[in-house]
Amino acid sequence: MLVVHFPTKGILQDAIQGNLGRLKDSDGKPPGLIGILPQNAVTFIDNHDTGSTQHMRPFPSDKVIQGYAYILTHPGVP
Repeated sequence: MLVVHFPTKGILQDAIQGNLGRLKDSDGKPPGLIGILPQNAVTFIDNHDTGSTQHMRPFPSDKVIQGYAYILTHPGVP
């Protein structure tokens, strides 16, 4: 079963702003579902429930390329 993993969006958004410690948990793995069952975690940087239309913590427009680079090269299903 695939699950849209909202925590990755928030964690990545914080990291892109300089809080890099959020990118791994205490075991050194990616936090949340992407560190446990990455094959089940659908990752994204914005969707219709967040920044794109709701304007709730939209991903910084000048950091979108970095966001996509992360989700395309790390655990999870982009």
